[in-house]
Amino acid sequence: MTNDPGLQPQRTALAWQRTGLAVAVTYTILVLAIIRHLAAPLAMVVLLIGTAFLGVVARRFPTGRDRTVEALQVWPMLAATTTFVVSAAVIGSTLAAWSAFGR
Repeated sequence: MTNDPGLQPQRTALAWQRTGLAVAVTYTILVLAIIRHLAAPLAMVVLLIGTAFLGVVARRFPTGRDRTVEALQVWPMLAATTTFVVSAAVIGSTLAAWSAFGR
């Protein structure tokens, strides 16, 4: 095996791109489900939360050959991730309860 210093950062960047794509597709499906089952205004709120999350992630993701993460960058990313996970859980639970108990 060769020792290529650029290989690990490239694999990490590709993994983050796949993760970002999965999050974007999941959020799109969630917005479409909300439009179909609930209401368009709630879908707009969910879409804005998802867009804000992706904006923070894109802004905070280190680029270039020297990918160093400073300690100060961790807290905004943690806050954005927590907001995303909590909002997705609340909205998913609401959709599940809505479909289980009917309108």
